[in-house]
Amino acid sequence: MFRLACIIATKDRPFELSRLLNSIKEQDLPIHEIIIVDAGEASSFSLNAKAAAECSFKIKHLKASRACLPAQRNQGLSAVAADAPWICFLDDDIVLHKGAFGAMAAFWKDAPEDIAGAVFNIMNEKRPTAGVFLKKFFYTGSWERGIVLPSGYNTLMCPSEETRQVQWLFGGATVWRRKVFEEFLFDDWFEKTGLCEDLDFSWRVGKKFRLFVVAGAKVDHLTGTIARRRNVWFGISQIKNRYYFVSKNNLSKALCWWAGLGQLLENIMLGILSFNFHYFLRAWGNFVGFLETLLCSHN
Repeated sequence: MFRLACIIATKDRPFELSRLLNSIKEQDLPIHEIIIVDAGEASSFSLNAKAAAECSFKIKHLKASRACLPAQRNQGLSAVAADAPWICFLDDDIVLHKGAFGAMAAFWKDAPEDIAGAVFNIMNEKRPTAGVFLKKFFYTGSWERGIVLPSGYNTLMCPSEETRQVQWLFGGATVWRRKVFEEFLFDDWFEKTGLCEDLDFSWRVGKKFRLFVVAGAKVDHLTGTIARRRNVWFGISQIKNRYYFVSKNNLSKALCWWAGLGQLLENIMLGILSFNFHYFLRAWGNFVGFLETLLCSHN
């Protein structure tokens, strides 16, 4: 029996959470338990509690100790029932296709012990475009899917037409063997945006175990736009978080700096081509991120 515990970290997004729970209801495989770790304000928390109460499956609705994605995931892990051998993480903006859990269960049924984690197949992810040539030049991308470059930049693995091994996993739609968390936890250094926290966690696990994308376990990732005031912050994180990941995991700092320059130029180009001022704010954030990283690395 596939006894799956699902952890959902959320904050002030009751509509998205309710939509996710409804897609879980439509699955052909029952969930052992769901743990919602909620960092929302009082009104949002109440709406989420109401949505949880209306569900037909077992739900633990916890108040987060603090609004921090890695910390919320670690908090959820501490609340998982002892008899759940598989643990699933779902972001609140994920929507499961029918049969997604069934396909994931079929994958794990005969999976060897050296496979530690598997990601759902995100069907609305963008496929590589001609811009990959520029990304390859700056070591921010590649035609090869699901790999981690020496610069610390990772390539997307979805959508995938076949179940195959990858080097990292997207954290918001993933199933892990429980034993993984006896050795590995999420690093709450990535407190502000969570950017790269899943890359850091899965890359460390992937050094010891194998990781896969499961083609038949289909989902959509309906991410919203980043608020204008947060674009500078996001741009800073694109540089600082990547550099932290590279430094921590002994990848190439020189290539990380080069890739960061490519990231800044890419945001400027996207701003020009799309007439979207948000990308210029991210580029400014990239510049600030360079300065902050330089100051921190010399202290």
